[in-house]
Amino acid sequence: MLAVQHPEDVGALLLVCTTCRSSPDVKEILEERIRQARLNGAEAAAHLATKVIFSSGFTAANPARLEEFVRWRAAMDQGALAEATRAAYDFDIANKLRAIQVPAQVVYGEFDALTKPQFVKEVAEALPEGTELVGVSGAGHMLPIEQPQAFEEIVSAFLDQHYSLDSNGAQP
Repeated sequence: MLAVQHPEDVGALLLVCTTCRSSPDVKEILEERIRQARLNGAEAAAHLATKVIFSSGFTAANPARLEEFVRWRAAMDQGALAEATRAAYDFDIANKLRAIQVPAQVVYGEFDALTKPQFVKEVAEALPEGTELVGVSGAGHMLPIEQPQAFEEIVSAFLDQHYSLDSNGAQP
């Protein structure tokens, strides 16, 4: 939203696992999480979240990391989490993305079930010509957790390309 509302403050844009419009399917998934938190507790909702935000490969290979995530997520203020979740409903900024005139890169996880690759691709297509679309194989919505090395390489390359520093530590 910053790039749409204040484009003068953005020099380059890296978007990861995001979309430009809300999806009715995702709204249903997120409402079910909120319902589970209310009916069965925060842990039940956090377990439900893991099924959507992590790829099945990561889930199968990392049960301890998932439990760590569940504890972290369950410890959050559930009311604030529900409000933050609902704030993402019913938005559509696709028609505003063309106004962004800075270099951009859009990154998605191959198995992201929350912001599905076809919706992430829509973001790249709505941004100016030259926007780079990068898919990370084997990753779900939590790409930085599932594929930290690939994510670090993508971010580092983007920053080096668009925000490199000269020998005095200043941006040229």
